[in-house]
Amino acid sequence: MALITDYSQPSFYHFSRDSIELANCVAEHIEFHELVVDKVADLCCGCGVIGLEILQKLEEELLNSIKEIHFVEVQDDYNSHLHRNIEIVKREINGLEYQVHFENILQFNTVKDFDLIVMNPPYFKNGHGRSSENEKKRTCREYSGDELKSYIVHAANLLSQNGVLFFVCREDEQLKELLSGISKNYYIEKVEDAEGFSIFLLLRSKLH
Repeated sequence: MALITDYSQPSFYHFSRDSIELANCVAEHIEFHELVVDKVADLCCGCGVIGLEILQKLEEELLNSIKEIHFVEVQDDYNSHLHRNIEIVKREINGLEYQVHFENILQFNTVKDFDLIVMNPPYFKNGHGRSSENEKKRTCREYSGDELKSYIVHAANLLSQNGVLFFVCREDEQLKELLSGISKNYYIEKVEDAEGFSIFLLLRSKLH
């Protein structure tokens, strides 16, 4: 299918290259390993670019295994944009269930275990570097205290036993320390290194 080239998005924040690179990385991983993915979650989804890009880039056989995709976003300002983008994709890919949740991902709890979770969380530490004057943009980009660690751990706990989490972060000393602590309980691997950000894979089991 023809990919969306003009996503609906709010004026205060436009998605950037890290979202597209994350989607590309995940789609390639699924194709290479021929993963059968039943349930997908896109956390901190914004206007839904990452999850929707993955759906559009998968081969039909692997796409057909997906039964549900959940989009979770804390800012209701994305509501109309997210639904508009989903409706465009649904015209071509309508054999699965699309669910939208507007809440903090730390309050997103479900009995469903996800085979695939993707997440582009706020990964700039509040108070480090220049901060936007726009509060909504700061919510997209910045975290405080241990929030980033909480996001990653909570996402990991939503995985099925053999599920995989992909997330993008800015690799700095704070992140290295954070991941060092998390890796005591989970397997974490850096799978792509780009200018300004890196993409990580996390498995629930430390065994690899």
